[in-house]
Amino acid sequence: MNIIIEKDFAPHTAIIVYSQKGEYNEHYLESREIKEKENGYHMLSGKPLTKKLLSQMLEEIDPIVLEKIYCKGLLPSNLLTFDNNNATPTIIWKVESSLRNLCFAKALRIKDGTMCLPTLIFKLKGSSLSVFAVKTNNVNKDTKLYHAPFHNIFSDGRVCMGNAKTYGFKEVSSIMKNWEDAFFQSKFSHLQGQGSPIKGNLNTFIKRQMKPPKQPFDKGVLVSINQKLEDIL
Repeated sequence: MNIIIEKDFAPHTAIIVYSQKGEYNEHYLESREIKEKENGYHMLSGKPLTKKLLSQMLEEIDPIVLEKIYCKGLLPSNLLTFDNNNATPTIIWKVESSLRNLCFAKALRIKDGTMCLPTLIFKLKGSSLSVFAVKTNNVNKDTKLYHAPFHNIFSDGRVCMGNAKTYGFKEVSSIMKNWEDAFFQSKFSHLQGQGSPIKGNLNTFIKRQMKPPKQPFDKGVLVSINQKLEDIL
């Protein structure tokens, strides 16, 4: 295929990919700025390729590669913030305390059922979901974060989604609903990270909370992660 360029272009940046073959294929990418001199163009010393530069280049090469997420109509009342200015859009929203149906793997010997949950903070960065708990519905930047009282969550809040299905929505409210549904409809199966995410045995606590009559979530069992909401914004 012949490409015809009708403008005058000059080399600006070169990207070099280094590979190391072995049991695991490892790669290292660096960028080199190109300067024009009397005898032609010369590459300067290399620097690690940054996500910012790569994002800018992709936007110039093909805007379709980085389709922007967008919000249609009024902002959802539970949306805290969203950022679509880079290659990994970020959405952070609140899921207020409510009664939810939860499903569990057979190995846990916990029957599927409903349970009152605390208010949760969902953070979606690219395709990585993190979930945290808070003790209030009225959140602000100083609101303290706690480990979410679920299986399948690492100690830093990242969720192991397993075989949960998600879809490539671009509208913010649709993205939020899609990932909430995927999270709550997945089977909770095992602990991640450092033991129980609450004070006490998580399985025993869930079984107790599921017994009728349904009791409000006991916030006293939540374990702090020593971060505030502003730390994950």
